[in-house]
Amino acid sequence: MRIVIGNLKEAAHPDTLKAAFAELVSMFIFVFPSEGCAIALANMMTSDGAATPGGGFIAAAISHAFSLFVAVSVSANISGGHVNPAVTFGAFLGGHISLFKTILYWIAQLLGSVTALFLLKIATGGLDTSSYALRGGETPWNAIIFMIVMTFQLVYTVYATTIDPKSGDMECIAPISIGFVVGANTLGGGGLYGAAMNPAMAFGQAVDSWKWNSQWIYWFGPFVGAAIAALVYEAIFISSRNAHVQLPTKDLWEEFETLVPAPGYECEKSKEYVLHFPKLKLFQFLMGFNETYTQARSQILLMTPLPNVNQAYAMVISDESHKSVASQAGILGMSPAVNDKNLEIAMYARNGPGGSNNQKFKKNFNL
Repeated sequence: MRIVIGNLKEAAHPDTLKAAFAELVSMFIFVFPSEGCAIALANMMTSDGAATPGGGFIAAAISHAFSLFVAVSVSANISGGHVNPAVTFGAFLGGHISLFKTILYWIAQLLGSVTALFLLKIATGGLDTSSYALRGGETPWNAIIFMIVMTFQLVYTVYATTIDPKSGDMECIAPISIGFVVGANTLGGGGLYGAAMNPAMAFGQAVDSWKWNSQWIYWFGPFVGAAIAALVYEAIFISSRNAHVQLPTKDLWEEFETLVPAPGYECEKSKEYVLHFPKLKLFQFLMGFNETYTQARSQILLMTPLPNVNQAYAMVISDESHKSVASQAGILGMSPAVNDKNLEIAMYARNGPGGSNNQKFKKNFNL
């Protein structure tokens, strides 16, 4: 278990706020059709209200799977597509999200659920929304064990398809995998305990109906299941390296000026940076060359003093143009007679007769 606290600057960072808003929208997308399906099924019950149509659980499972598939898809690249406080809790225990960001996600998810149920109540003319509740003869611990198992399956799937650094192409099918596992659990546990894997949905139902009976069960069970899944997957399949990346809290140019003092400074350290930084830019430029320019790159690095990026670029462009005119010239304008002692003038083009030992060189680039 690797806990990352974070800081207030990260919590107020625009990217964090955008991610939290994405979670709110995704939760709304998930809850609205899922609860709408539950209301429709409730109105289709038999006259005595004792039974549900045979296809009711299948319809509920499909509604949950499809809506969650879409909700995860639309927010995966922004917030990670948690759409569940238990999933966020599992990611937090693994060190993949900070505490401050986790709290923002929870607030957004709860607001998304409450907003969806509120608008659904208005849209249906005041019909009561469904709410999780224990059936007769069941103890709270029966429901908790069931929720632990179902949420374990959900969070384990999330870890395997999205959080694991080795997931690779699995991220492409992550939303449908997550939707399928929720749909399967809804089909298998919907008739028993409502397949409560999402505390935010249970919270929204409680706010809408103002029935708080056994509300703690629908938080405790999913959170325990998420914790077990996160700890098991982290311990067995993911290395101990902390995957959380702290968001930047400084402006990029401010950080750059801190690391590389301006040339006007008189200190010796500043002079070292001023002399060293052009070399770094040249190395970055040369690293972008493919294997076609291997010899050109080597000869540029052997020059004394080293050219700057503009000079190196002009040399390569000039050499390319000369290759098309004088195919007999060596690499970068060097004739076969040029040896290691002449490398300082290897970047110059010939001005005299081709192949003559009395050839003169001139610069073929403009600064």
